[in-house]
Amino acid sequence: MAGKEMDTSHITGWACRSSTWSTRKRGGASRAERDALKLVAVIIQHTDSKAEQQRLVCLSARKAITDNGQECPETFMMVNDLGQTFGHANIYNRNAVSVNYGEWSHTPVWKIPHAASANLARSVTAARSSIRRSAKKARKFLASLLAQLTDRQLHDLFAVSRFAERTGNGPAATVDEWVAAFKAKRAEIVNHTCPS
Repeated sequence: MAGKEMDTSHITGWACRSSTWSTRKRGGASRAERDALKLVAVIIQHTDSKAEQQRLVCLSARKAITDNGQECPETFMMVNDLGQTFGHANIYNRNAVSVNYGEWSHTPVWKIPHAASANLARSVTAARSSIRRSAKKARKFLASLLAQLTDRQLHDLFAVSRFAERTGNGPAATVDEWVAAFKAKRAEIVNHTCPS
């Protein structure tokens, strides 16, 4: 990817609860947009979300933020390592529940139906924060994006990632089964009603 990774002696990557999150006031994402990203982590059960797993990238030709205080006019936040996903988040990030169709397809997005509490178990390497304050707006924003994904795009995503060849210590599943599970999770986001 074009750009330069933004690392200093005291900042590497970003974490959900980190002060490195850019705010709307500073020209960045809104609270709802940031919380929508956290909801994506819930959908895929991203259990190893420490700052080192994410990257801050400077997209401009200028050098990124450095120890001598240079600033980047155009930044990009990305998840760099999704190794512990598509299973069921767990305290010690056991591989047995990563890319595990049985675990992932049966893990709901929400802890409680019609509540704003997302379902992502704590992990020793997770950097989590609450999404309750803007859950309604975050859910609506994410639902609009997820609705744009076509069946073909979803099929290609799981096919190119060779999910049908991986069992994650559970039963194998076809690409079509993975797609159906994703669509069920998307429906949980689209059809969910958060309390006012």
